[in-house]
Amino acid sequence: MNWVHPTALLIGTWVLVFLQSWCTGLRLWIHAQPELLSGMVVYSALFASLPTTVAVALLAGLGSDSLSSGPFGLGAVPLLLLGVLLHRRRDVILRDSRWAQASIGGVAGLCVALGSFVLLFLFWPLVSSGSAAASAPFTPEVRMGLGDLPVAGVGRLWQWFVAGVTGAVVTPLIFRVFRWVDATCNYQVAPSLIRSGDREIDRGRF
Repeated sequence: MNWVHPTALLIGTWVLVFLQSWCTGLRLWIHAQPELLSGMVVYSALFASLPTTVAVALLAGLGSDSLSSGPFGLGAVPLLLLGVLLHRRRDVILRDSRWAQASIGGVAGLCVALGSFVLLFLFWPLVSSGSAAASAPFTPEVRMGLGDLPVAGVGRLWQWFVAGVTGAVVTPLIFRVFRWVDATCNYQVAPSLIRSGDREIDRGRF
């Protein structure tokens, strides 16, 4: 396997991690976090090897967690599950269809945002600090009075909607860029010039 394509995926993931954390103005304007990393994981799962997909998912999740206020390592779990599941079923997915790319990217962005919310809610007593966490370590419903506990409401639904829409928009662009990188830097299979010996010959009357 050519090393250029996996290296380009890792560099592209690193760039998207900083781009997603850098667009603070857009995030404050739309009151939601755009989802850019799920599209990279989708592309890696459909066109790269499993080790490359795992590396992209871990780099995306851990890099995003290191630049955010969330618990470190929790954001990598939904991306890793997404990459492994899509890689196992990529033979039955229309990878070259723009509509399929946008649809998978939208669903992936929504699932990653929803999965991060569920994991944060379930593991909140373990990742939070304070006397309330020590008094009720495994009952997050007791801590509903805290403002930083994740709550499902209209604002959360809007954030999930934005994550799905941005995933659907960004994923076909990622496919187009990295398919061009793959076609440019890798050797292409030459068409066969040997005629088939078992071709059918139509013999008519003269």
